[in-house]
Amino acid sequence: MKRALFILWVAAGALIIFFSVAGFINLKLRPGIPAGLTAGAGTKVVRVGPLEVQTPRDLEFILSQKKIGEPVAVGLIRNGREETVETKLVPYYSQEPFPVIFLVIGVFGFLIGLGVFWLRSGDPAAQLFYWLSLAFASAVMVSGDVYGVHDRGLSLIPGALFNLTYPLAPAILWRFTRTFSVFREKAWFYFFWAVPIGFSGLLNAGFLYSQLKPSIGAFRLSIRFFPVFRAYIAFVCIAAAVELIRAFRKSVSEEVRAQVKWVFLGTAAGLGPFILFYQVPQVFGFRELLSEDISSAFFVIIPVAMAIAILNFRLMHVNLVINRGLVYSLLTMLTVGVYLVSAEILGHVFARDSMVRSDWVTLGAAAVAAVLFQPGRKRIQLLVDRTFFRRTYDYRKAVLNFSTRAQKIMSPGDLVSEFVRTVAESLPLERIGVLVGGAAGGAQRPVLSDGLDETTARTLLSLPAPPAGAWAREEAVRTSQGMDFSKRGLLKTLGLELVTPLPFGAGPLTGWLALGRKRSGLRFTADDLELLETLAAELAAGLEKIRLQEEVSYERASREKADELNRLKTEFISSVSHELRTPMTSIQSLSELLRSGKVPDESQRERLLELMSGECGRLSRFIHNVLDFGKIEQEAKLYDPRTAPLQPLIREVIDLFRPGAAGDGPVIRAEMPDEPVLLEADQDAVRQALLNLVDNAIKYSGGRKEVTIRLVPASDSAEIQVEDRGIGIEPRDRERVFEAFFRSPRTAHHNPEGVGLGLKIVKHIMDAHGGRIVLQSEPGRGTTFSLIFPLRRPS
Repeated sequence: MKRALFILWVAAGALIIFFSVAGFINLKLRPGIPAGLTAGAGTKVVRVGPLEVQTPRDLEFILSQKKIGEPVAVGLIRNGREETVETKLVPYYSQEPFPVIFLVIGVFGFLIGLGVFWLRSGDPAAQLFYWLSLAFASAVMVSGDVYGVHDRGLSLIPGALFNLTYPLAPAILWRFTRTFSVFREKAWFYFFWAVPIGFSGLLNAGFLYSQLKPSIGAFRLSIRFFPVFRAYIAFVCIAAAVELIRAFRKSVSEEVRAQVKWVFLGTAAGLGPFILFYQVPQVFGFRELLSEDISSAFFVIIPVAMAIAILNFRLMHVNLVINRGLVYSLLTMLTVGVYLVSAEILGHVFARDSMVRSDWVTLGAAAVAAVLFQPGRKRIQLLVDRTFFRRTYDYRKAVLNFSTRAQKIMSPGDLVSEFVRTVAESLPLERIGVLVGGAAGGAQRPVLSDGLDETTARTLLSLPAPPAGAWAREEAVRTSQGMDFSKRGLLKTLGLELVTPLPFGAGPLTGWLALGRKRSGLRFTADDLELLETLAAELAAGLEKIRLQEEVSYERASREKADELNRLKTEFISSVSHELRTPMTSIQSLSELLRSGKVPDESQRERLLELMSGECGRLSRFIHNVLDFGKIEQEAKLYDPRTAPLQPLIREVIDLFRPGAAGDGPVIRAEMPDEPVLLEADQDAVRQALLNLVDNAIKYSGGRKEVTIRLVPASDSAEIQVEDRGIGIEPRDRERVFEAFFRSPRTAHHNPEGVGLGLKIVKHIMDAHGGRIVLQSEPGRGTTFSLIFPLRRPS
């Protein structure tokens, strides 16, 4: 920068600071209403002289037209009644702490900006930072446009300066963040300066007109414009944050990324307490957690962080010189901040308690700060080492953490994901890929891949292991030891910088670790390669361990499954044998009795023939169920739907059970409408479903074997209910009764006959017809199964 322009800029800055200091001094002349008048709950100022006070900003404007000691008539509302009190205005800061911190922050920020500009006057970032520090310092010191106005003339200049610097500060901040960006300037961006200048002109027009007129109406009109101005401030601040994030993500330079971190952290730490503890509580109607003075004290961090961002790596190598000093500086700031916050909060809590002395509050705040000192020191040291300095990772800690977490991971995919995350945290890369292959059919096939496309995976698996430790491109590494550069062309084609095999050793698994460029743009060092080699060995060992565990688990599960199948087979054969033996024995006994001629009575012979018929039906139903279950398991069960009335089918089912229902046997009732109920369904399947339900109802009934079959027609469905008065079904078993071979201990104890296929077949029949089965049961009181068929099967 030319010397004349440099001198002009410094002179302009000095003039701005002069008027800013003058505005700060004018704060001492700010008048206020005696605190005694407004003390007490429900007291509100509604008028000063002839002017009505609608908002606190109205009161600030009215008092800016007056001087300390001037008599005024103040209209108050107390306990719902309005009254007028004659009083004299007093110094505002005789009742509030004088904000010396504003002067300290402003002057400190300006001196930092001037120092950076002096050292780096040719750097665009330093030039913008200089004007940003001026705008920031001026806005902080003046504090507001009307606060320091107590008469005419020169007292208006600081207020006008505030209305100029306030809109410009966020705009300059946005422009400052763009100096770290890799994006080109757009033509429209230069017209953006018209926006803050336009806001400044509007603010100053309202300010000067309302003061010189004077006109509270003009002042109120300008205040209505403030929501738009605040929206502009919020938009620009968000845009600056987005710009920093974009610059951080897109930049490949370690220098730029470190600078962006400093700017981002400084802005967040400087503005965070002011926004979170002062502004946000007021937005939601609560009392602020920190006073404006204390929350504003954190503003000091902003220019410090930005100055380091400009000077770091360029002038003083700050990251190499003041590592430990910075740690303790940050720790001191943290301790002081904790102390101030604790004192403020404890002061609010005990402000109304006359028994608590103020020095006790101070001691309590100091104790809180002391308790947090030790963990704070460790955390800040870790933050500085890992975030702001060139030692961006701790090899030993990274390997130890990965090894510890790997011991708890049981999934190969999760282990690879954890490995990729560890490498990404320790060594930021543009691309990380892990490939694990296994032998299949005499060739290697990918079994696990993360971060690699199919073409790259198959290409790597087709290559033999390198004679040295890894394949690499010469321009990607700082060492040639253990490197094989013969595949550099292939690596370039695949978009990779370094490929190293995973050390699985002898076994079916092979694997590769493929790496892209480092985000910093730097080459891989020997330490980087040592870290990768150690982590790769841990990954290979973990994958081998998981493979062996899976093999053992698979063998155990296979044995358990085989044992379970053998058990089920044995139980099934035993149950089938029993189910076949019982009716066959009955048939044989009855037939021998009839053949012997010992039953001369015709009615008794007819009765024995009915019993034989019932046993034959029972045997037929059982064999039918077994055969149908086999077809269902093979998905070969077919149905032939035809439209027919249901009443004859239900009567036929009842007739099949009549031989066993004669005499003292079960009673089967039917409740059906007289009009035919037509249903499109497989008649044999519906008959089989009803036979199974009625058979179960009789089998699991107690002393009173009563079964009721109801046919309930509806407009679009037909419902067949089978109700019994049996032992019922426990709630925990109601979902499982439709599983094959399931029999609850209670039902098996009541009647050991059966193998648990009937309800499974009923469920399959209903699903095939697009219907549903509803179960209602009360243990000890009986069970009702409802078969609900659609009148027409879905196509």
